[in-house]
Amino acid sequence: MIVGWAVAALAGALAFWFRRRVRLATVESDTLHHQLAASEAISRSLVEATDEAILTIREDGIVGSANHAATRLLGMAASAVVGKRAADLADRFPLLADLPVGLTDADTVVHHPSARRAVSVTTRATGDEDDPVIAVFARDISERKILEEQLAHQATHDDLTGLANRASLVGELDRAAARAERSGQGLGLLFIDLDRFKAVNDTLGHRVGDVVLQRVAERLLQATRDTDLVARNGGDEFVVLAEEAGDVTVVARLAERIQDALSVPVALEDDVIPVSASIGVAWLEPGDPHTLDQLRDADVAMYHAKSSGPGQIRVFDDDMRLAVEQRFDLERELRRAVGVGALDACIQPVLDLRTGQIVGGELLCRWTTEDGREVPPEAFIEVAEDSTLVIEIGRWMLDRAGSVLGDWAQDRTQGLSDLHLSVNLSGRHVDHPGVVEDVTCLWDRWGIEPSKLIVEITETSLLKDLDEAARTLEELRQAGVTICVDDFGVGYASLRYLRELPVGLVKIDRSIVSGFGRIDSDTVIVTMLSRLADVLDIQIVAEGIETEEQRERLTEIGCHFAQGYLFAKGMPVEAFPLWLARWRRRHTHPSAWKAVVPG
Repeated sequence: MIVGWAVAALAGALAFWFRRRVRLATVESDTLHHQLAASEAISRSLVEATDEAILTIREDGIVGSANHAATRLLGMAASAVVGKRAADLADRFPLLADLPVGLTDADTVVHHPSARRAVSVTTRATGDEDDPVIAVFARDISERKILEEQLAHQATHDDLTGLANRASLVGELDRAAARAERSGQGLGLLFIDLDRFKAVNDTLGHRVGDVVLQRVAERLLQATRDTDLVARNGGDEFVVLAEEAGDVTVVARLAERIQDALSVPVALEDDVIPVSASIGVAWLEPGDPHTLDQLRDADVAMYHAKSSGPGQIRVFDDDMRLAVEQRFDLERELRRAVGVGALDACIQPVLDLRTGQIVGGELLCRWTTEDGREVPPEAFIEVAEDSTLVIEIGRWMLDRAGSVLGDWAQDRTQGLSDLHLSVNLSGRHVDHPGVVEDVTCLWDRWGIEPSKLIVEITETSLLKDLDEAARTLEELRQAGVTICVDDFGVGYASLRYLRELPVGLVKIDRSIVSGFGRIDSDTVIVTMLSRLADVLDIQIVAEGIETEEQRERLTEIGCHFAQGYLFAKGMPVEAFPLWLARWRRRHTHPSAWKAVVPG
């Protein structure tokens, strides 16, 4: 814009200067006439050469001149522009209907016959007192506008599905709340999470998973109203913002329509993928500004739905609200406990089923609040998993394991130096870039042998990138650490974990162990895994053994190790050596004390 205006201004100045010279000259000169003609020719060539449209409007509103770029922008011949009233061209160039003077870089439009064009316009008053004109400079910015719109769309929409993204959803929530306050009508939020979608990615691959997500997005758009906003919150989570819904029952019926739409399997070229979703519903009353709280409430209701089984719908209620508040209080207490080092640990022994020897133990995290209340591990670990606290707890547990193993390494009388100790790490911790250093720093800090440490990875924990996790765990294995898959049998990626991770041990979940011999599916899992053990060069640990019958059955099929209440509950770290000595006096001879866990 500046270049075009400068060119036109230079051309105009040259012409004006020469005309003034002519008027002031007392004797007309052929030389001056020649110079004037030459300057005007230069001015015209400069104006015609620029890509910016330049029009001059005389004081009487008539178009005095229009360069080639101007006629091209208007889609009109020069004869249809020059000499015409500027206002008569307003159907093509609306700004000419009431031309403002002194306008700088204003974006407007020109209606070209083939397309609507975006232009940036500058106007200037020029000429002299005898011949005043308004110069209009217009630059076509259509391509820039298209690019800006594309960038704006990308910033507010999901690339895969084309739906609004989370950032757009959060912004629209605030605007919808303001509209709800003005209209006196509330709005509903539906939080939608696909059931078992991780199994689709793990078994069929992310390409198929992406197609399923795209089909789900299409069905959500078809099942919702035109006034509803459908957004992808991330991963396999979607959110529907339903305005002017009347009341929560209308939103619940919308959730049922969505369930029906999603219940039809997704047909692919070579497969049919069953689809269902867990849906949480929350309601925002008019005038309530806490829109993100409602999004959280819908999320909480969705988790309640998921815990009830696939394809369920739950509406957020007062009981859930109370649970959320209690969970928030628990997280706040836990954060304080982690900060001041108020956590504790205990050890549950691990037995070799073949010899009856104690070969080590699992270090378990325990927490007693300031008022003496013991919080169940499943309660506070779940809270920790939803925050960065789980990584801090993991580091604390690793350091505690290092200190215990360091003490055991100094023992030469009770047989403790031969024992191993396992620590459970969250999938979030394994995904953390500093996890290898968190483990390997224990060697120098506590002077322990890497082979004495076992790192357990819960099979159901979320490993965002299994390939990256495999590389991380391989680094730990190369450092001498044994990798164990915990809670085997309750997730969807069991065999893939065994195939792709550097696993030395597999711990069968207590729920599967309890069903062994009674429930066919559990019996099959345990038997199958025991047969795979030799092929995969892994060893099996059964947890949760409570009866002698379980011990005998598991020993018969070749299970290697076990832990459970039949042998001992978790005990304080300081009490373990004395317990171990008593166990050995009752069950084994000291000459048989030898750990058999692979190093």
